[in-house]
This record gives sequence, structure tokens and C-alpha cells, in this order.
Amino acid sequence: VTRYHENACAKKNADIVLSSLSDGIIGFNLNSIITFANPVAAMYLAQNFESIIGQSIFESLANQPNDFTLSLRQAIEQVGTTQHTAAVG
Repeated sequence: VTRYHENACAKKNADIVLSSLSDGIIGFNLNSIITFANPVAAMYLAQNFESIIGQSIFESLANQPNDFTLSLRQAIEQVGTTQHTAAVG
């Protein structure tokens, strides 16, 4: 029970930090599925925040071509070729 409580608290704290950022933050797994994001990222993707979690990053990018999604696409390609983390700003 203690570990569950610690994990729940850590997730809650992470959600608070993500929600307070003014930059769009998106995390996705090796299968290109969005595992976390913040409301600003959802705004840039022109989608409902709750709906993007569990969605393919590529589906999300196809829905709204703008500077954010174009930069994110370039970062994804960079990660694919270099196997390093990328930041889009």
C-alpha cells in the first residue's frame, strides 16, 4: 500500500508540474503512443486534453499542421536517426 501511495503522489505532483508549464510538453513511448502531455500541448494540437493520451503521436500531428506540429515532427525524425532525446522550443 505504501508504494502505491508513493506512486500516486508522484503522479499527482508530475501532473501539477506539467499543468503549470507554459510550454507544450508531450511524451510518447516506443510505439508512438502519447503517454503524457499537458494542456498547452493539447491546445497546440487543437485537441481536447483528455483525448490525446493514448493516441498515436502521428495521428495527433496530422490533425493540426502548425509550427508546433512541424517542429515536433522534425524532432521525432531527429530522435529516430540519432537515438537521442530532442526538445522542441
